[in-house]
Amino acid sequence: MTDHLTNAIYANLPDLVNIEDRTVEPTNNAADDLAIAFVNDGNHPEDYMFDDMPVKYYQAYHADMMRVFANRLKPEEFFSRYAAQYYSLREWVVQDSAEKIWNMAVDEYSIPPIDIYDYNGVRREDF
Repeated sequence: MTDHLTNAIYANLPDLVNIEDRTVEPTNNAADDLAIAFVNDGNHPEDYMFDDMPVKYYQAYHADMMRVFANRLKPEEFFSRYAAQYYSLREWVVQDSAEKIWNMAVDEYSIPPIDIYDYNGVRREDF
């Protein structure tokens, strides 16, 4: 199986990291690409979107999906109704992949490690 998530990280790497601040800060489009790749890798988005919710919300999601296909619910309404769950999934994927993203950025852009002495404003000679 292809690792879609790894490919999405490589394809979006400039839009996933802030090298100057040494942080993983994805753009919305890059985060969307990671969420899509996560699902393409065989993961079930509902497992993450409704993880901490009662079963009735999960069932309502599926019922609403069927209503969209039957033209009884506007797609825009469906998407706005479940946007929070989607963004929760997207954030989870980004956070779960943050270490992998940063390590790939370090390799790709040759980001040097932090000099912890300089970072804390002390000199090595003081020790």
